[in-house]
Amino acid sequence: MQITVREVAELVGGSTGADDADRILTGFDSLDKATPEGLSFFGNPKYQPQFEKTTAGAVLAGQGTINTPDGTVV
Repeated sequence: MQITVREVAELVGGSTGADDADRILTGFDSLDKATPEGLSFFGNPKYQPQFEKTTAGAVLAGQGTINTPDGTVV
Protein backbone atom coordinates (compact mmCIF):
# COMPACT_ATOMS: atom_id res chain seq x y z
CA MET A 1 0.00 0.00 0.00
CA GLN A 2 1.18 3.50 -0.77
CA ILE A 3 -1.20 6.44 -0.40
CA THR A 4 -0.93 10.06 0.68
CA VAL A 5 -2.71 11.58 3.65
CA ARG A 6 -4.60 13.81 1.18
CA GLU A 7 -5.89 10.76 -0.70
CA VAL A 8 -7.04 9.12 2.54
CA ALA A 9 -8.85 12.31 3.54
CA GLU A 10 -10.58 12.47 0.14
CA LEU A 11 -11.66 8.82 0.36
CA VAL A 12 -13.25 9.23 3.79
CA GLY A 13 -14.58 12.77 3.37
CA GLY A 14 -12.17 14.10 5.97
CA SER A 15 -9.63 16.89 6.10
CA THR A 16 -6.00 17.33 7.00
CA GLY A 17 -3.48 20.11 7.54
CA ALA A 18 -1.73 21.35 4.40
CA ASP A 19 1.72 20.51 5.84
CA ASP A 20 0.86 16.82 6.16
CA ALA A 21 -1.23 16.32 3.03
CA ASP A 22 1.59 14.90 0.90
CA ARG A 23 2.93 12.51 3.55
CA ILE A 24 3.10 9.01 2.09
CA LEU A 25 1.57 6.21 4.15
CA THR A 26 2.70 2.66 3.49
CA GLY A 27 0.75 0.53 5.93
CA PHE A 28 -2.00 0.24 8.51
CA ASP A 29 -1.52 -0.73 12.15
CA SER A 30 -2.87 -0.33 15.66
CA LEU A 31 -2.31 2.95 17.48
CA ASP A 32 0.41 1.50 19.69
CA LYS A 33 2.33 -0.15 16.83
CA ALA A 34 1.94 2.32 13.96
CA THR A 35 5.02 4.04 12.57
CA PRO A 36 5.33 7.55 11.09
CA GLU A 37 4.57 5.94 7.70
CA GLY A 38 1.49 4.19 9.06
CA LEU A 39 -2.22 4.85 9.14
CA SER A 40 -4.24 3.97 12.23
CA PHE A 41 -7.79 4.35 13.57
CA PHE A 42 -9.23 5.81 16.76
CA GLY A 43 -12.87 5.27 17.60
CA ASN A 44 -13.10 3.97 21.16
CA PRO A 45 -12.36 6.16 24.22
CA LYS A 46 -10.84 3.07 25.85
CA TYR A 47 -7.81 3.65 23.59
CA GLN A 48 -7.40 7.37 24.37
CA PRO A 49 -3.99 6.83 26.07
CA GLN A 50 -2.68 5.02 22.97
CA PHE A 51 -4.17 7.70 20.73
CA GLU A 52 -2.39 10.47 22.63
CA LYS A 53 0.98 8.65 22.36
CA THR A 54 0.78 7.19 18.84
CA THR A 55 3.56 7.81 16.34
CA ALA A 56 1.25 7.03 13.40
CA GLY A 57 1.69 9.24 10.36
CA ALA A 58 -2.08 9.72 10.25
CA VAL A 59 -5.05 8.60 12.32
CA LEU A 60 -8.66 8.24 11.20
CA ALA A 61 -10.81 9.72 13.96
CA GLY A 62 -14.31 11.05 14.37
CA GLN A 63 -15.13 14.70 13.89
CA GLY A 64 -14.59 16.68 17.09
CA THR A 65 -12.00 14.30 18.54
CA ILE A 66 -10.05 16.05 21.30
CA ASN A 67 -6.60 15.57 22.86
CA THR A 68 -5.09 14.68 19.52
CA PRO A 69 -1.44 13.67 19.15
CA ASP A 70 1.11 15.73 17.22
CA GLY A 71 0.55 13.71 14.05
CA THR A 72 -2.15 14.15 11.48
CA VAL A 73 -5.74 13.37 12.37
CA VAL A 74 -8.07 12.82 9.39
